[in-house]
Amino acid sequence: MAQLQDIIKAEGLRETMQDYRTVHLYPEGSFLRAYERSAWLWCRYVSDFKPTHRKVKSLEQSFVHIGCPSSSFVKHIPEGSSHYFDTDGTIHLEISPSLLSDDMDVTAMQSEFEKWKQEIPLSESSSKKKQEGTVASVQQPTLTSIMQQILAFPIENKSLIESVTFLSDVKQQLAKLV
Repeated sequence: MAQLQDIIKAEGLRETMQDYRTVHLYPEGSFLRAYERSAWLWCRYVSDFKPTHRKVKSLEQSFVHIGCPSSSFVKHIPEGSSHYFDTDGTIHLEISPSLLSDDMDVTAMQSEFEKWKQEIPLSESSSKKKQEGTVASVQQPTLTSIMQQILAFPIENKSLIESVTFLSDVKQQLAKLV
């Protein structure tokens, strides 16, 4: 997987409307994450997820991201859109041109993204919350949530590697219940 600073840098290099039609989703465990402009495009044109805005001290900047369980990605793809997998597991979702406004150009898209990002409040880091005495709750998987993940996983559309990875994630979640 690409490093966070590389992802953020790549997200900032959108120069054409074709660049603004593509959502890049990076695999992280059993989730897919979209960062910066990809997160904005996802929230605007695909599905209204709750974005997270974090500050990275080492990069001296903040970034926005959303997450989606890998097993439910397919159900969010808008009609007329397509996707393909990169060799590193990254998924590129091409948003249908019919979903984009005709009056939008690169400058307008960039401006709209910046405005959207500024409206999302910065999240505190979990280590800061712990220092203040608040313990971040870790949600235990339930048998029902695991069963829902299994039922939502489109195994007939997955490769052997994706299926084995999913099975491994399910196995780890079940081990937490025992």
